[in-house]
Amino acid sequence: MEYSEYILSTAIQEALNAGLPVPVTKIEPHIKYSNALTRLGTCTKDRRTGRYQITISRLILDDSAAMKNTMMHELIHTLPGCMNHGKTFLRYAQIVNHRYGYSVSRTANLSECASAELHKEQIRRANYHFICQCCGTEIFRQRSSNFTRHPERYRCSNCGKSEWIIAD
Repeated sequence: MEYSEYILSTAIQEALNAGLPVPVTKIEPHIKYSNALTRLGTCTKDRRTGRYQITISRLILDDSAAMKNTMMHELIHTLPGCMNHGKTFLRYAQIVNHRYGYSVSRTANLSECASAELHKEQIRRANYHFICQCCGTEIFRQRSSNFTRHPERYRCSNCGKSEWIIAD
């Protein structure tokens, strides 16, 4: 069993022990990996089979705390009513955070949970780099998007302001 699959099985067991309705038979046991720079993981549901696939960014494989939190975050998405980050998701996140010491939240900041090497890799690969003038939050993007074309339309997730500058 790979380390990431061990982390998933541990997260499943902890969620079950906390009384969460984990659909164990609908979760793919093998984790996929991505080269994502702006997200730590994803959980997708196959519409045909109803099975969930968890994908983890390769950039956090060496960071056990980030791996555990991301795995639990994605596992919560498999629970009924939790494919979004609504009230049900937050309630389940609070339960595992309180019971097991996780820090699962709606979003995670890569620069907070991973090494300086990861941050350097983000900068190296990113074609777009924005900094909030108010609080210093950094956003990296590889591809053009609505945000990269019109950052003035978007608010910072930390301070709520819309004062982005393009970093060199």
